[in-house]
Amino acid sequence: MFIHPEILYLIGGTSRCTFMVVFLTTVICQPEERCLRHWLTSLMASAAGCFCMSQSPSYPVAPFPLSLIATTLFSLSLGLAWSGLRRFYHRSVHLPTLMVITLTPGMLHLLLLWLETSQILHMSTTFLVTAIMAVLAMVEILRPPRRRILSQYVVAMAFFIYFLALFIPLAMLVTGVMTMEMMVSGQAAILADQILCILIHSGFIAMTSERSGMTLKHLSETDQLTGLSNRRGLQSALKRQKALYRPGQVLSMIIIDLDHFKAINDRLGHDAGDAVLRQFSQHLIAITRCQDMAVRWGGEEFLILLPDTPVEKAALLAERLRARVEGTPFALEPKALNITISLGVAVTPANTCDFDSVLQNADEALYKAKREGRNRVCCHDPSSLSRPLAVQA
Repeated sequence: MFIHPEILYLIGGTSRCTFMVVFLTTVICQPEERCLRHWLTSLMASAAGCFCMSQSPSYPVAPFPLSLIATTLFSLSLGLAWSGLRRFYHRSVHLPTLMVITLTPGMLHLLLLWLETSQILHMSTTFLVTAIMAVLAMVEILRPPRRRILSQYVVAMAFFIYFLALFIPLAMLVTGVMTMEMMVSGQAAILADQILCILIHSGFIAMTSERSGMTLKHLSETDQLTGLSNRRGLQSALKRQKALYRPGQVLSMIIIDLDHFKAINDRLGHDAGDAVLRQFSQHLIAITRCQDMAVRWGGEEFLILLPDTPVEKAALLAERLRARVEGTPFALEPKALNITISLGVAVTPANTCDFDSVLQNADEALYKAKREGRNRVCCHDPSSLSRPLAVQA
């Protein structure tokens, strides 16, 4: 069944306006997401372009100046989609670059009209420029982001299909496989544009929602004072370790307690105590490997999770941390403060992933270190005979 192109454009513009209500609600609910404002304006420009084309008495090339207005609006839509992606990934957006991307198709349109070129060259140029803009959007998505978001690949795929929907007719026009008469009677390109536009902008909303969910999860698993993981974060990490467990794999754990921390709070105040905790967290970050996990266990107690690490290596790392803290005065007002720590080390029992027992064993080793005078490392012995690995320096 043949549907006139102007009717298809009218339907496309109406559907975009309907979707704008959903998009506007998202923008209002997430005002901090500046990328959404770019994408909302992109959707508005696309809808306006569709309404312009629905007023055209001819297809696929509308008469001047309607053709110039429609071309500028569609290029503005793609340009704002690109700039919104840059905002989403916290990349800078240069206004001159955005203006060049937006105005270039219209300038080329005017140039071709002035040169009185053929409709085939006119359409080929429009397809080429639009395809390049789709590629720019794909590049922004596929550049290595800070965090992998699944929905971004759906948007990238939609832009790729959009690119193919433009590039294939371009190649067919240039090679003579497709004629302008075939373009006039074809509806596939318009229908593809309507579907992909909604899919892309739905993907934009999904991207921001997915990232917001990831951010909330990260905040719930992060200690706000030190920036380290908290107990919830540790539990999530242990679940992942359990899922990835292989027979023979070992996991070591170090529990750390700041010696006489209560006296620091009582004597210097809680602000000084918070400063000590923040500075100590920097020592943990500096000494742990990328696969390790530093955790604020609670109060002045901290924990280090060491995957694929035998107890001997964990004990050496614990001793390095103890010596580092002892040898580095903590910068406080009015003067620096010398602080020591006690550490307990344990490893998972052979051929098991019993994390509760390793946590309990490390805690017992920590209390042994505190009973024996603090400022030392004690390692849990599977025979239940704990032995100190380092004595007070």
